[in-house]
Order: sequence, then structure tokens, then C-alpha cells
Amino acid sequence: MPEFAIDLARVGNECVAVVLFTLLIWIALKQGRGGLGLVLGFGLLAKAYFLTAVPVMALLLKRGRRWAAVSCALIAGWWYAHNLISTGRSPD
Repeated sequence: MPEFAIDLARVGNECVAVVLFTLLIWIALKQGRGGLGLVLGFGLLAKAYFLTAVPVMALLLKRGRRWAAVSCALIAGWWYAHNLISTGRSPD
């Protein structure tokens, strides 16, 4: 996995995204809903590939816990809305 090592060796937000995605998976597997929205929101700010986790987290959060979706939207929603308005397309 040389590309992964190179990405983690340089200064950037990839290291933060790897830690946040790992934490997101760990919280989801432990079935602890607390913190899912916060971690997903901060992950969406770190890297756009966190969008792949949104449908899965929506299924996990479907059984109540609307505050997690609201916290995620408050943390990262402004950034994605700004990108959509200013560029007319979603972030890559």
C-alpha cells in the first residue's frame, strides 16, 4: 500500500480523514449511535469521500436519533451548500 503511506506522510487532511472514517466505522459497529453525526460531519469537512458513508449512516440513524442527522447537517451542510451555489456542482 505505497500510495496510502505516501498520502499519510505528507501534510494534508488525509490523515484526519482516515482516523475519522475508522472512528465512524467503529462507532457504527459498536451500535452506539452517540457521536455518529459529529464524526460524519467532521469527516465530510475533511474529505468528500465521506459522502459514500451518508446512505449507510442514514439507515443506521433511521430509528430515531434525528439530532445526529441535524448535527451532521449543521457541521458540514454549510460547506456543501456553498460549493453547490458557487460552482453549480457537488464537490469532487
